[in-house]
Amino acid sequence: MADEVRALFPHCVDVLVQSPEDPATPTHAPVAGRSPSELFRSYLDVADLDDPRLPVAFDELLEEVGS
Repeated sequence: MADEVRALFPHCVDVLVQSPEDPATPTHAPVAGRSPSELFRSYLDVADLDDPRLPVAFDELLEEVGS
């Protein structure tokens, strides 16, 4: 999946695949059943990025790609 994301956004994102140290202990909330917007907002929280423009821009981009 990382290669697919890199192909879609070659100059926009850096995708790093990292395995958790202990697979039995999740380090984050499960992603199943969560929308892309919810996942992006969770990322912003974890990354301590508090810019209200980012979720809005993400939702606009997501809608544009989905159209």
